[in-house]
Amino acid sequence: MKSINDILNRVFPNRKLRKEGIIPLYSGTLVRSNEFKKNYHHWKLSNRMETLLDFLRGHYQQCRRHGEDTFCFGIHSQQGFNGFYIQHNNQIEDYEYSYLLDYFFENAKNLNYRHYHSFEEHKEHNDRVISKEIHYLKPLISSFEPPFNQEYGNILLELESRDQVPKYIKVKVTSYAGFNYQPPGEFDELIQQLVA
Repeated sequence: MKSINDILNRVFPNRKLRKEGIIPLYSGTLVRSNEFKKNYHHWKLSNRMETLLDFLRGHYQQCRRHGEDTFCFGIHSQQGFNGFYIQHNNQIEDYEYSYLLDYFFENAKNLNYRHYHSFEEHKEHNDRVISKEIHYLKPLISSFEPPFNQEYGNILLELESRDQVPKYIKVKVTSYAGFNYQPPGEFDELIQQLVA
């Protein structure tokens, strides 16, 4: 005899996939509320923002000096891909992770980049809700003649949370090699610009 779950999964095949986290519970354009925008604006004007950015700059410099990640900041680099991440830690309030994500996004747009797409996604996995907020930017095209200026590369900014608790912010930059493209800018310079 088949269980009721087996029957429901056969009648509604997407139900099983949704429960296993393959199909998102929700996926759509990331839109900030007016209240979020107001609070974010106040945060940017506060001493707290500068204190937090100093904290991140210090950990970034420590990573560079010692060549290893700190308890909250890490750098990753390989051919065609560079990134850094900020892990959840008690020096940053949970609500500030979304602010940092948007702050990096604003700074990237000031570096000859265009906003390509922003979205959020929520999935259920092992009885937890995994949420992502993502901003994606591409370099502005200044010429259609190769070699193309790719700035630092394409920029992906991502915040992942589990049950509404931030897990990390990840900044990922992918670049192209070959005669069609100018070499990308120094990733170290990009980090300094984002955390300025």
